[in-house]
Amino acid sequence: MYARTGRGIVVSFYTVDYIEQLKYQNDQATDQLLQALAQELSDIRLPEEDQFYLGNGTFVVMSPVYQSGDSLEFIQKMNRITKTQFSLFPFKNFDRSQNTVIRFGEIVIEGNTEMTAEQVISRVRRRSEADLTDEYIL
Repeated sequence: MYARTGRGIVVSFYTVDYIEQLKYQNDQATDQLLQALAQELSDIRLPEEDQFYLGNGTFVVMSPVYQSGDSLEFIQKMNRITKTQFSLFPFKNFDRSQNTVIRFGEIVIEGNTEMTAEQVISRVRRRSEADLTDEYIL
C-alpha cells in the first residue's frame, strides 16, 4: 500500500459487466461499445498513464503517483470520473438501448512493494467485483 514515502503506481480496472451476455445479444454492438470506451479512455486520461485492454471487457490504467503534491487524490478522482463517463455509454442493440454497468477496482502500490503481477491483478479483480454491490444495492 501507498504510505506517501516515495513514488508509487495506481492500477485501475474498468470492466463492462455481463460482457458475455452483451456479445450474445449483439456482437457488433458490443465491439462498437468497447471501441467507444477505448476512445473515451484515451481522450480523458493523462498522457503519462499507460492504458491497456485485457480483453473480455476489461480496461486497465496504470497511473504514476509522486510523493510531492496531491497526485494520489487527483488520480482517485480521475478514476471516479472515468467510471461515471464509462457508465454513460449506452449499449445499443438494434432499436433498444440499455445502460452499461461498469465494475471498477484500484490498488495503490508503493515503489518498494514486493508483489507479483498476478497478485496485483488478482487483488484488483476482487475489488472490482466488490464494486458491483454499489451498483445493485442502490
